[in-house]
Amino acid sequence: LWVHRSVCIACELEERQEARRCPYRTQCASPFCPHALRCFVCDSWSCGECRLTRGDGEDVAALAHDLQPDVVFLDFDRTLCTTRGGGSPLVGSHTVDPDLAALIAQRPAGSVHVVTRNSYRDDIKQFLRQSALPDCLPIHTVKKHQSKAEVVCNPIHTIAGDPKPGAGGIQRERSDREAQENTEICEGGNIGDMSKQGGERAPVILFVDDSVAEHLDVRLVACGVHRVLFGRAL
Repeated sequence: LWVHRSVCIACELEERQEARRCPYRTQCASPFCPHALRCFVCDSWSCGECRLTRGDGEDVAALAHDLQPDVVFLDFDRTLCTTRGGGSPLVGSHTVDPDLAALIAQRPAGSVHVVTRNSYRDDIKQFLRQSALPDCLPIHTVKKHQSKAEVVCNPIHTIAGDPKPGAGGIQRERSDREAQENTEICEGGNIGDMSKQGGERAPVILFVDDSVAEHLDVRLVACGVHRVLFGRAL
C-alpha cells in the first residue's frame, strides 16, 4: 500500500504536490495537470480545464458534439489512418478510424483538416477518396522540426465570430491561391493568440493527435485549443 510503481507514497506526494511533475518517470515528457496533480500519460488522465483529453474515435466524436468546434484538425498516422511512421497508406492494408470518418462526413465542408508529418500527400488524397471521404479535405504537411501548432493556430483556417457548424457552418470564401496553400508544406505561419481577436467570439478548435509530443506546444494552450491525445480502441 505504501509503494506504487516502485515509488514510495511519500516521494510520490512530494513529486506531485511540490515539484508538480510525474512521480514515476524522471524524464517523462507528458504534460502534468496542475488541477488534479496527475500525469496525462502515466496516470491516463484527462482534464477539461486543461483542455486535454485522452480518448478514441468515439470520444472525439462525443467531444465534437459537445463543443461544436469551428474547425477540427486530425493527425493522419495512427489517428485517422492505421499507417505508422510516415508510410504510404496505399502500401499494405490500411483503414480509417470509423468514428473519425463519420465525424468528417457529418461536418460542414472545409471544417475538418488533416495535419500530418506524413509526406505522401498524393497517396493520402487517393486513400481518402478510396475510403469515401471528401476529396476536398485540406491536408497540411508539417516538416520534421516544425510544430503542428503553426497550422492549428493559424487564423487563416477559421474566423472568430463565425457561426457554429450547427448553425450553418463556417462560411468563408477563399481565393484559389489560399486553397492551394492549404495543401502546401507548412513553411511557418502567422501565429497569434486567437482568443483575443478584436473582442469577438474566439473560435473553438479541436486538435486530435496520437503523439503527446504534438500537444506540448504552448501556443496550443495560448490559442485555447481543445486537444485529444488519441488512442485507438482495442
